[in-house]
Amino acid sequence: DNEPFDLTSFDLSDPSSRQSGQTNRNRNTTRPGRRLSNFKSEANPKDATRAAYEQALTMVQPSGSPMMMWTTQLIEARRDYLRSNVRNFSCLQSFVHGKIFTSVSAAMILSNAVFIGIASDREVKVAIANTRHGTGETTPSTMSADTLFAVDVFFATAFTLELLLRTAVLRSHFWIGPEWRWNMLDVLVVAAALVELMVQGGDWER
Repeated sequence: DNEPFDLTSFDLSDPSSRQSGQTNRNRNTTRPGRRLSNFKSEANPKDATRAAYEQALTMVQPSGSPMMMWTTQLIEARRDYLRSNVRNFSCLQSFVHGKIFTSVSAAMILSNAVFIGIASDREVKVAIANTRHGTGETTPSTMSADTLFAVDVFFATAFTLELLLRTAVLRSHFWIGPEWRWNMLDVLVVAAALVELMVQGGDWER
């Protein structure tokens, strides 16, 4: 490859000699450039990776496939819809994450716990009294049945509204977010309270 080019061995008047000489000169001038380009590509692997990524990206452009175009449009429409919902729910989101909503929720939980303790203690006392004196005697439990049911309805309604507000604000993060276990526990508690109310309502109608 590095042999010198001898002009004396060629006849310049011969067209074939001129063509052969031109071929040799092109071969001698192109090989170093090719080696240089290879050296550059090996010396800059990031450029080669970027070029390969851009080439792969152009291969999956949605212009070549109607299915890909439809999928891309659907994803973009869903993204715009979520962005608009974030703007629309900004006031509700600030309210749910605010101190007032958190404080009221905590107070409701504590009040419900106190009410459950009082109701359980009252039911135990009534059961003991009925066991000692017979079931025919009028007990305080029958007198406060309306009150107990009304308080149960109040707490179940409050917790259901609180759960719906959190679900509307958090959306998918309510189910797959970092606190999804506590959220599932809240769903189970509210569902159990609603089922208990339906059972009590059926017994009350009888």
